[in-house]
Amino acid sequence: MKSTLHASSGFSLLESLLALAILSSLVWLGLSLFHPERSEHRLLKSEAHRLEVFIQEAHTHAVILNTPLSITPVNPRHWSDGLVLQTLNTDATLHSDSRSQPQKILAHFDAMKPPIQLTYQGFPLSQSLVFYPTPTLQNSNGRFTLRARKETLSLILNKAGQLAYAS
Repeated sequence: MKSTLHASSGFSLLESLLALAILSSLVWLGLSLFHPERSEHRLLKSEAHRLEVFIQEAHTHAVILNTPLSITPVNPRHWSDGLVLQTLNTDATLHSDSRSQPQKILAHFDAMKPPIQLTYQGFPLSQSLVFYPTPTLQNSNGRFTLRARKETLSLILNKAGQLAYAS
C-alpha cells in the first residue's frame, strides 16, 4: 500500500481573494494619504491650528503678566514670514500703536510653510495685534486669512481675544 501525496501548487481561491483585498486597501490608503490636494488641506489646517495656539498663548500671557502684549509680523509686508510676541511700553497711549515701543520679545512664531500665505486685516488698522490684561480694554480684532494654492481658510479674532474659523 503506497499512499501518494499530491503536492498542491498555487494558492487557494480564499487566499488569493484575501491577498487582493489587503493589497487594494493599501493602495487606496496610500493614494488618499499622498494626494496633493488632501496633503495641502492638512498643511493648511495644521498651520491654522499653530497660529490659533500662538494667539491664545499671547492672550494668556497678557493676563498672566498683567501687561499689554503685541503680536507683530517680522516683515511688515508679509505676515507669512513669521510673527513676534512682545511687551509694549505701558507709558504710551493704549490704543496708539505708533507711539508704543516694543520692550521685550517673549516668543517667536516661525514662518508659514510654503505654499501657505498669511494675511491679516484688522481694526484698528495697524501692523500689530494688541492684547490687554484686563477685559475692560478692547483687544485688537480682525481676520487672518491663510491661502494655499486651491484653498482658503479664515480665522476671525474678536475683541475678547477669541478665535473662530470662518469659511
